[in-house]
Amino acid sequence: MFFIKKSKEKNRKYLVSGIAPSNTGVGRLMKRIVPIAEHFKFSIIHRRDQKSVMSMIINYNLFFIIYELTSRFISRIIFYSRVFFINNSTVLFLHPQTVGFDLLIRLIKNNTVYLYVMDNSFFCIRSYNNNPVTNAECLICISKPINVLSQCTPFPVNYKKSKNLEQLEDLKKISDKVFFLAQNEKQKELLYMHFGSRIRCSIVGLDTGEFELTSEDRKFRKLNDISYDLVFHGSAHLAKGLAYFVDISTLLPEYSCFLPSSQSTVEKILGKRVIAKNIVFSECTWETGLKEIVMSAKLVVNPSLWSAPIEGALLKSLAVNGNVAIVETKFGFSEEIFADCKILRLSFDVKSAVKEIKNYFVSGKYTSEKSKKWLDSFLKINSVENIFHQISKEN
Repeated sequence: MFFIKKSKEKNRKYLVSGIAPSNTGVGRLMKRIVPIAEHFKFSIIHRRDQKSVMSMIINYNLFFIIYELTSRFISRIIFYSRVFFINNSTVLFLHPQTVGFDLLIRLIKNNTVYLYVMDNSFFCIRSYNNNPVTNAECLICISKPINVLSQCTPFPVNYKKSKNLEQLEDLKKISDKVFFLAQNEKQKELLYMHFGSRIRCSIVGLDTGEFELTSEDRKFRKLNDISYDLVFHGSAHLAKGLAYFVDISTLLPEYSCFLPSSQSTVEKILGKRVIAKNIVFSECTWETGLKEIVMSAKLVVNPSLWSAPIEGALLKSLAVNGNVAIVETKFGFSEEIFADCKILRLSFDVKSAVKEIKNYFVSGKYTSEKSKKWLDSFLKINSVENIFHQISKEN
């Protein structure tokens, strides 16, 4: 429960993360990074992986509700106490939103900090810089967070907005003391645009350890009796292109489409009913059926509408199915790779995208062997060890 492992080394080194190892998002990276960090003699401090209280309420599990809330309270105190008293040490830091920007700033002032940049919370309070009005990639807060729109609120932690903006300004003031670890070139560009050329930044890639595929996985073949024309691969979030996928699916009634979320969840996020009859909704994860559905799809759609760095969903789509579509952005990772991978790059305009998808299917150019070759090459040079080799190099 207390998730703290002490190092006996005199030169103290810590991995601090606001997210615990799990099967979602940054949690997958943590599952991969923790044992390697321990090998490099880092002490591990991360937040506790919380269980859903709502599901306990639904099932009337009073004992487990009390136990969960008590565990959260105790683990929170232990986590913050341990992080607060780190001094004169080397710190590898992940996910400031869930740790707290105040703690990050304190660590920077008292330690040598390597900030592994997961998302764009360093300039965007929404973390995913997706405009809530236009649903497009948004860069108005680059270098000036004060430009934030009135519709924007902090995510995934609901901080007081003014406090979050103040913290981002404080981070800018001491950014020359931070070693930024970026996932890719486009993210590095954003870091320089926001903080200026004085910062230190290296690209270390992303390695979640999810791509140890068998020869059967790599055949890009249909594995089951159900094969959809279009499959959405991403979390149910507007910045991940949820509304975009629903819109193009609605305009393509002749094609079967799949969303790995319940219809009620999707409609709640969109704020409207979805009446398209060609969309199948089913809550599932990569481990509970989504992998097979993605593998057998005629076209997998990864429509992120923000300056996304390396995304696991995109890499997994390329790994098990070479027929992948992304949406044009300025600073998304997909912009770095679409030409090399020969994946389909859709227009942000939905009507144009519909035409592009129809042309794609008519052309009959499906499985891309070039995508598979690119991914093999990419995985060879992206390893968690890069992070720790970079830290050793700087020290």
